[in-house]
Amino acid sequence: QLPVLPALPSWGPPVSEETARREGILRSQADLRDAIPRYQPLLWGDKVRNVSITGENGTIDGRGAEWWTRWLKEPLLGRPHAIQFQESEDILIRNITIRNPGFWTVHFWRCEYVTVQFLTTLI
Repeated sequence: QLPVLPALPSWGPPVSEETARREGILRSQADLRDAIPRYQPLLWGDKVRNVSITGENGTIDGRGAEWWTRWLKEPLLGRPHAIQFQESEDILIRNITIRNPGFWTVHFWRCEYVTVQFLTTLI
């Protein structure tokens, strides 16, 4: 059982078109089911520095079929990303394959100095 994380502030309902013009805010439409706490990603970092995830095309399997089946049949606290970093810096992801994600494959939120090279995603 993966731990549950709170929803990131970037998830949630969109700003109205009028508010966007008035305040200069642009935000995409979000699926409100995603504005909830969710299960911790398989690889996750919060406020970390100098992290490398590299391999000779090693594979991370998110076991997505299980999460998608549960998501469609029962109430669920979101689905886990395969990799997620938030408020972190100096992140390197190179020469890996991510397959069968439960939700997004890789998610960076408020991160700086991120390098992603030779990443293969298989859904």
